[in-house]
Amino acid sequence: RLSRGVLTIHAATSVWAHELEMLKPQLLGSLRRNAPNAGVRELRVRVGPRPPLDRPMARERRSTPIVPVTALPEDLARALAAVGDDAVREAVAQAAGVSLGAMDRRRR
Repeated sequence: RLSRGVLTIHAATSVWAHELEMLKPQLLGSLRRNAPNAGVRELRVRVGPRPPLDRPMARERRSTPIVPVTALPEDLARALAAVGDDAVREAVAQAAGVSLGAMDRRRR
């Protein structure tokens, strides 16, 4: 959740929460470089499941084409190949596919 410049991240376990706390400076730096218009000033980490959404997310209401993993840009595919955790690699690949699909849709 992003509210008033504070991005709240929900971690499944206290171990993940601790890891994210340790990575806050890098995460904030990356967010500021890659999404400067998002306005993220602070990160907060909470342990536990993400609370239910009050309303459906906009992306769930419309059909966004997804770029298949095999069609990801070469530099992104190389970077993903370097990620050691299979679950993280797959999650990032799926997120990139959705994001790139949305970008393609906006260009049309």
